[in-house]
Amino acid sequence: MSAIPSGGAEVAAEVAAATPMRAPQQRPSRFGGESVTGWLFSAPAIILIACFIILPFLLAFYFSFTNERLLSPPGRETQWIGFDNYARVFNNPRFWTSLGNNITFSLIVVPLQTFFALFLALLVNQKLRGVVVFRTIFFIPITVVMAASAVIWVVLLNPQGLINAFFEILIYNYQLNFYREETTDGGFKIRLTEHMTFLNKAALKRILREVPKGCTLTIDMTGTRILDHDVREVIQDFATHAAADDIKLRIEGESGPKVALMGLSSPPH
Repeated sequence: MSAIPSGGAEVAAEVAAATPMRAPQQRPSRFGGESVTGWLFSAPAIILIACFIILPFLLAFYFSFTNERLLSPPGRETQWIGFDNYARVFNNPRFWTSLGNNITFSLIVVPLQTFFALFLALLVNQKLRGVVVFRTIFFIPITVVMAASAVIWVVLLNPQGLINAFFEILIYNYQLNFYREETTDGGFKIRLTEHMTFLNKAALKRILREVPKGCTLTIDMTGTRILDHDVREVIQDFATHAAADDIKLRIEGESGPKVALMGLSSPPH
């Protein structure tokens, strides 16, 4: 061992004294603070899963060792019969046929179905010839449901619809206009959300195409952080031709990366 130079012990002692001692870190309690809040929010889902999945599974496993039936005759007592049910199932040829069908389905159908679903999901967002037709066919089942739901909400939110009829009962001759949002200068206002995707591209194009010349269009981006690429392209294209149609375009919301990303600038505050 090398000798400590003169004065080295004193210097080491001073450094050790000056070095702050770290307090031992305490592990957060599992049942305190944020943990309690997390358990409270998870409680409804946990209760439902326990009542409708875990408990029925445990009861089915227990009853498999008894003579209990789904529709047992009245007055019949539940008796423990051990592995008799399993012996009867294993000796039944239909069981092995069903087991083979399930194994075949799991090894062939499930991987192929997953592969083609992923392939179509990637293909639908590619820029290829005829992709518009493919997207239309691909999303017809979704759009039909959305269209039916939209018609129902149009009927409900109509000025003479069910919701306003309910308000008229509570408050005499009171109606709400759910269809439009007017600006102080008489212009139009579009509110964007983070959930806008390429599915909204055609609808947004049509809305912007119907904006009359010489008016003011306000695009509210307050609730957005990231917009889909296709939606950004639609707004950028409209911003390029807005000046030629004498349309005053204003962007509301926080200035910064999200606005600069679109190639637009927010108005001076």
